[in-house]
Amino acid sequence: MQRSPKTDRSAPTIDWLISQYALGQLPRAAALLTQSYLEMNPHRRQTADRIEQVGGWSLEKAEPVAMRAATSEALLAQFEDTDVMTAAARISTSDAHESALPPSLLTAIGRPLSEVPWKWRGIGAYEHRLSNLEDDGIIARLLRIEPGKAVPQHTHEGMEATLVVSGAYSDDA
Repeated sequence: MQRSPKTDRSAPTIDWLISQYALGQLPRAAALLTQSYLEMNPHRRQTADRIEQVGGWSLEKAEPVAMRAATSEALLAQFEDTDVMTAAARISTSDAHESALPPSLLTAIGRPLSEVPWKWRGIGAYEHRLSNLEDDGIIARLLRIEPGKAVPQHTHEGMEATLVVSGAYSDDA
């Protein structure tokens, strides 16, 4: 993954995230955040589509390279994995909060929000870690913060990217 251009808060820009997503260069947690953002903002999906088209054109023009048998078999095995489709089929969107969630986020959660094992993180704040998406030192967490409550005081190394699905968010840390 290329290093991101930094803003004054040391966070990647949304354009950089979209470009890296379209190129398949993001770790799973960042890819989920970006995919969810694109599902919520279809007009920005056009940017990813253009980058993917350029990538497809580049692949069509590239000289073929032989793939080792083990690599080919591993790649094909990934397509046979039905866990993602099974998880998506189990999710019900009867809850008003769930219906606001992007489809990719619902699939990643793998269960209705009412069944998520939330951990208390402070007055009115709860967290659920999506440990199946952790790689490259990047952690995906769902936060549920009651209206009028503050984001719990926190520190961390590296950057933080936040996708607000419903409501508003301010982090002056």
